[in-house]
Amino acid sequence: MNFRESSSFSSSYGKRFLCEFSSDSSRQYDATQSARKILSRERHPPIDVMVRAGIVPRCIEFLRYTSHPNIQFEAAWVLTNIASGTSAQADIVVKANAVEPLVDLLRSSYTHIVEQAMWALGNIAGDGPVLRDFVISKGIVVPLLALVKSHKEVREYNGYSLCSTNLNL
Repeated sequence: MNFRESSSFSSSYGKRFLCEFSSDSSRQYDATQSARKILSRERHPPIDVMVRAGIVPRCIEFLRYTSHPNIQFEAAWVLTNIASGTSAQADIVVKANAVEPLVDLLRSSYTHIVEQAMWALGNIAGDGPVLRDFVISKGIVVPLLALVKSHKEVREYNGYSLCSTNLNL
């Protein structure tokens, strides 16, 4: 199925993710996880459809849901997948102010959230020197180095490898 040619997909997609704008955390989690699965499984993920549906600012909001770590994780993964697309798509994530909350997630007590934040930041930084320098300017180096000093297993995370390589650390 070519998602760009399927207007029915765009229409049903928008309806499916309206519940992400719900105040019910269970529905928010389900919608965000569904979005992540679509972006993770599809050969040509419908990133632009997701962006048009308004998922980026909502996921950034979810990154701050400290009482809902599962929502944080899924939201970080959605942003990781969007940032892994084209340069324009990575720029959308940056311009929506995702970098600072992602950097904040490096201080999470949940290792799966930390690793997902590293993946997202690594994808953004890997887009080129301008975004790399921007990510550095938002304070990634201190929490990243603190993680390495306090948790030796962090160096084994794929997200850490991507992030540190793309930051030229």
